[in-house]
Amino acid sequence: MSGRLEFDENDSEKTEKNSSVEKRLEEIKSHFGDLITDEAAKLLAEYSLGILHVTKVCELKNRRGKVLLEGVVESPKAREKAGSFILKDDSGAVRVVLWNDAAELIKTGDVAAGDTVRVKGLVKDEEVFIRDASDVEVLSLAGQEVKGIVLACSKAGRQYNVAFYTDKIEILASPFPIPEPLPARVSAVVTDKFIRSVSSVEPVEFQFSFTPIRKVIPLHPCNIRGFVTGIGEERAVRGGKSLVTELVMSDGEDSVRAVFWDDAARHVRKVAPGDVVEIYNGYAKIGRDGEMEVNVGFSSAIRIVKNLF
Repeated sequence: MSGRLEFDENDSEKTEKNSSVEKRLEEIKSHFGDLITDEAAKLLAEYSLGILHVTKVCELKNRRGKVLLEGVVESPKAREKAGSFILKDDSGAVRVVLWNDAAELIKTGDVAAGDTVRVKGLVKDEEVFIRDASDVEVLSLAGQEVKGIVLACSKAGRQYNVAFYTDKIEILASPFPIPEPLPARVSAVVTDKFIRSVSSVEPVEFQFSFTPIRKVIPLHPCNIRGFVTGIGEERAVRGGKSLVTELVMSDGEDSVRAVFWDDAARHVRKVAPGDVVEIYNGYAKIGRDGEMEVNVGFSSAIRIVKNLF
């Protein structure tokens, strides 16, 4: 499981490509005769077939057309319909502009600062433009390898929130879900609280120490676990821009109202009385009725354990 993007060729594709190059090379040499060197003829044959060799950034000046570059990503930026980053090699730096599905690579974190990438794009005015995500290959990921235990994973907008435990609990973002069964011991590459890749997922027995509901403090984050004793109706709020669902949860000693927003509300649509729900990084506050409530939203992770009774 990984955020890496690759466009490596298999053996049959390489054989077919080599055959095409040789055929085109013969045609070019037959046409030009002694007017062209073997090296120039090969380059022309490959270029005519769309085969590119890696170009140094310093060679882009006054150049147009398709190029293949390799380098390190710096200063990635995501906008609504586009993205960009600076690609730096040992000869210089160039701005790479991403459109369409290629722009999603920045938004999802598949391409991040420090990654080494190979890109294929159209150079114009000393900038490189890419529209297809398949034209971006991540050769190596930046980040630190971290080993820990994933306790929960739930959807949050374009990504997934992962409750990740090492010596403490953190909410990490991930472009892909961590599959059940959880908890699971994992080895992951992490950059700025973002999971770039996961090399192993091993289910494990683990007991996390949740905060008792009676000890939840208003205006503080909390991690709670309880079985569902009441389910409210899902409703649209904020002019239809948000969804909200309320559950009443009990840990056997006390109970609390948990308010789930948007993707968190969608995540608990199929819960039933008696199901156990784990909330990581909920936010406690006093509700309008003066009672304690725990809000579960964009920065929370949720795990549902079906009815244990």
